[in-house]
Amino acid sequence: YEQELGLPANYINVSLSRRGADGAFQKYERGELTYGEFIDQWTDELNDTVANNSAYRKYLQRHELDIYMVLPRQTKVSGDALFKRMMAVAETPNDCVVDLVRWLKGCGYRVAALTNNYKDAGESERLKPLFDVFVESAVEGLRKPDPRFYLHACNRLEVSPKEALFLDDIPVNVRAAKELGMEIVRVEIGREAQAVDKVKRILRTRGAIGGAHISKAGARSFGTKAQPPSRLRNAVWATSSIVVGGLGYLYLTDASAGIHKYVSTPLMRQLDAEQAHQLAISSMKYGVCPVDRNADDSVLEIELWGKRVTNPIGVAAGFDKNGEAIDALFGLGFGSVEIGSITPEPQQGNAWPRIFRVEDSDAVINRMGLPNCGVTSAGERLRSRFWRLLASQSKQQGESVATLSATVNKSGVEGRLLGVNVGKCKSSADDSFDDYVIGLKKLGPYADYVVINVSCPNVTNMKANADVEVLERTVEAVMKARNSMSGEYRPPVALKIGPDNDLQQLRVIAQVAMDYRVDGIITTNTTRQRPGVISVKEEGGLSGAPLKDMALATTREMYRLTQGRTPIIGCGGIRTAEDALAFAKAGASCVQVYSSMTVDGPGKAREIKDGVVELLKGRKWADVVGEDARRK
Repeated sequence: YEQELGLPANYINVSLSRRGADGAFQKYERGELTYGEFIDQWTDELNDTVANNSAYRKYLQRHELDIYMVLPRQTKVSGDALFKRMMAVAETPNDCVVDLVRWLKGCGYRVAALTNNYKDAGESERLKPLFDVFVESAVEGLRKPDPRFYLHACNRLEVSPKEALFLDDIPVNVRAAKELGMEIVRVEIGREAQAVDKVKRILRTRGAIGGAHISKAGARSFGTKAQPPSRLRNAVWATSSIVVGGLGYLYLTDASAGIHKYVSTPLMRQLDAEQAHQLAISSMKYGVCPVDRNADDSVLEIELWGKRVTNPIGVAAGFDKNGEAIDALFGLGFGSVEIGSITPEPQQGNAWPRIFRVEDSDAVINRMGLPNCGVTSAGERLRSRFWRLLASQSKQQGESVATLSATVNKSGVEGRLLGVNVGKCKSSADDSFDDYVIGLKKLGPYADYVVINVSCPNVTNMKANADVEVLERTVEAVMKARNSMSGEYRPPVALKIGPDNDLQQLRVIAQVAMDYRVDGIITTNTTRQRPGVISVKEEGGLSGAPLKDMALATTREMYRLTQGRTPIIGCGGIRTAEDALAFAKAGASCVQVYSSMTVDGPGKAREIKDGVVELLKGRKWADVVGEDARRK
């Protein structure tokens, strides 16, 4: 499945059949088995308990999976702990749908059951009295829909397909039903009750609709004695509802809508800071978030490490620590998304509370201590996302997954970059660099760039931030590991530094970066200093507006010291288009935001982009990068 369909292992619902030329599927596709013979052999293969248990166990262990697998109900499985979390797909309806069938029968409808293997379905004898007709349907594993089964059911129920209401969720069956023009209700696992409600609404509002699963028989109806409503009035109400609902939907899902800046974001800020952050990530993870619908102006386009990026505004590391909301953040209009920091082993971070808002300064103080899920979990998440997106694009573009994988950004999104920030475990030695190398090797294959975080102020074992020898050994080891990575792809490596370095330290950092050909420098991390902040007396790294001048000065100096040869990503206190452009003129090829988005809401990327376009007055972002240095 992975090789042929390009799907990651943990997105596959497995129904095993014996591999090789003697498998039932293969023989049926070659025309060597009739349909009945195919069913018999396929059932035998499914019921080969020992072989299936062994195959599933090896499959799970090989991919380190912890997911719900799917098996037909008829398959025999042992009491092995391996199968305790498995769901079963019933060959016959579950209790919720059985209740629906009883209700339909009571209302005078005829009902047909479609089963993949009726004669062996374990519950068929118990359920048979409920159904007027049993018809064997297409098997889930077939690649092409075969509507003959459903046409046969309709003929036996004496209804036309267009009078049918079809209940199922197997894609091949749904496609077959669509070919016949049947109306379809999807019965998804875990959402059967919603499907039942939908069936009842359809029957009550449309009257005598029958189906291959449900067919009307007799004269009973759901009508009342009330006078029929005015068609004109119904049309007006329907049109108004559609227009109002559509406009409301477009407004609420627009990242630039004022409700997000002036209502939803202030409401979120009534929660504890970390609780609000976790709620935001959870909402984005499940797609409950607005989007930026506008295309980026061409003046914002940049090229970074040989890749085209539609705009220079990115999300800094720390917002999406575990890579759970990548697609939603790209949907907000950011040109780059950087996740992390991620360490080799999972970490809980420091004790709560550990995030503090500084309301009067538009700032945040955090002492998180790099809590994250670890490289194994994060790597599997990135890997699954990448191959899922590639599989989708392969179907749309008609190109093979192998061809696309060599050309598509690791972000999986055209014109956008995905960065992965790697850090050190709390238990690692002060002068060690192994954690960075592990993070690079494990996560680098799925990143458009990798960031080495040597400057987090909330951990005590990052000696590379202040010790020149440790910094040089760290950079040397990471670049050597990057250059020796197997395969054709070797991700660019950027170094993330702090804002508290003096001029001499910056000279050393710049020299080390150029000597070992580091691909980029991020200026800057948070600071332990408290410029202009007096209302909150908490330890930790300060971010937000008070950090801007320090980060801007570091950006300007680092651009001068590297003579503009090393791309710089500016970060720290950027809230407005004027701030972003100031970093560009100081030498930043692109910029990152974080704290300002928590203050002003999800429309921050679009707000800054629109403002920058206006300030550029026809010039391009790339033209102003380093302008301050050129003036001098």
